[in-house]
Amino acid sequence: MRYTLEQLKGMGPEKVDDLWSRQEFPFDLAECGKCATMHQHGRCWKHPEYEASAHTIPLVNQRANSAEAIFTNLEAIYALRLFYDSLYPQPVAESRTEAAETVAVGGAK
Repeated sequence: MRYTLEQLKGMGPEKVDDLWSRQEFPFDLAECGKCATMHQHGRCWKHPEYEASAHTIPLVNQRANSAEAIFTNLEAIYALRLFYDSLYPQPVAESRTEAAETVAVGGAK
């Protein structure tokens, strides 16, 4: 699920930290296996611009991936994740036929 920044802020540090630990949006993994906090070990040789941008966030520079550090830098992490959205697997859109079938039976998926 893609949360808005406002939804994430409303969750509080512990819930956002839980999303981070489960690698859920906005901490999901790009095609290179890295997320916007670059907390996995190793360099991102495939996307050096992304890695350089991530390292401008104090969280990444300090390697302090605590709930409070993530929450404090949430706006920057969220902006970075959206800016580099094309590096992430994109959800498959529901086809018009599936949408019409859902409406026809009166239910939601």
